[in-house]
Amino acid sequence: MPVPLIPFPEALRPPLPTIEGNVDYRQMRDQLLRIDELLRLTGGEARFVAHCLEAWAQGHSPISARVQLNFQLHTRRALRCNLLRTLLQ
Repeated sequence: MPVPLIPFPEALRPPLPTIEGNVDYRQMRDQLLRIDELLRLTGGEARFVAHCLEAWAQGHSPISARVQLNFQLHTRRALRCNLLRTLLQ
């Protein structure tokens, strides 16, 4: 049985500062912003979280909303950290 995702608000983050004169920094920032945009717009991140949540929920008895939200946040961070780790080698 599919487990519905609990929506969580996006973190309120200040915009990344622009460091003048550092081309490498701007390129990396633009690349990371593009990856973030692709994850959100394609729905890849939501599909990954939903797949992991469904597999995780099969082995657990009824799950509280707080525990499920915590699992979703950790899964989302794990995906993003692994993408960044792969990018940075």
